[in-house]
Amino acid sequence: MKNIEILSQLPEFGSAREDFIKYIKHHIIFKYAAEQQFTKIVFAQNGQRLTSDLFSQLSKGKGYSLTSATKYVYEQEFPSQFFLEQAEQPSIKIQTLRPLKDLINKDVLFYLKNKNIERFRLGLALSQPQKNKASNGNIDHLLEDFIDKLQVGFQSTVFTVLNTAEKVALKPLEQQQYCPICLSFKDKVYNRLELETLDNSNQKLLSHLANNTKYYKLVCFSCQRIFQQSPIIEQMYNFEDSKYNQK
Repeated sequence: MKNIEILSQLPEFGSAREDFIKYIKHHIIFKYAAEQQFTKIVFAQNGQRLTSDLFSQLSKGKGYSLTSATKYVYEQEFPSQFFLEQAEQPSIKIQTLRPLKDLINKDVLFYLKNKNIERFRLGLALSQPQKNKASNGNIDHLLEDFIDKLQVGFQSTVFTVLNTAEKVALKPLEQQQYCPICLSFKDKVYNRLELETLDNSNQKLLSHLANNTKYYKLVCFSCQRIFQQSPIIEQMYNFEDSKYNQK
């Protein structure tokens, strides 16, 4: 099944389609790094984008990824099977670097103007516009607009959020596991309000997925919420990186 066909089977509300595209891109980048034995990957998000991403991750139930999202350098150790069919080592260590963390949108725009580089916009919606909802119902764009407007009125917003996030002490996990879909930490969900957002009514289907798919028991809470609305849910839980590299 090709990427465009998979996208059309994901829900249009929230940011499911945008999230899926981001996951594909990350898999391609990390897979290439693993194949070439690169140990460092540089991402270009500035501080303002990191701040909106941080709130977005929290709203989607990825609170444990807070630490990895706010550091200049962060090392992750993934199972080799996530990216390589055959590997000498059981795990792969890769560092992610964010050198633009101390910059905001205005700094980047000044640089582009000074270098006569044409401005462009990223992150356009992949879902149908929903005019009766803020930011067309897209969570990521809603939070990005919120942070941008807050930054205009309170120019210390971005760095206050990032500095505060760095000081938050997270309870160590008994066993560190990464979600094979989004490559974020998988932590146990205790909040009943979050748990009730998952549809557990069809126990026969859930039992089938648990016994007949590769990643059902490994996927994090946030990815489960994306997949539960898809009519091709079984294929989603048999996520294979090679399939999503098809053109």
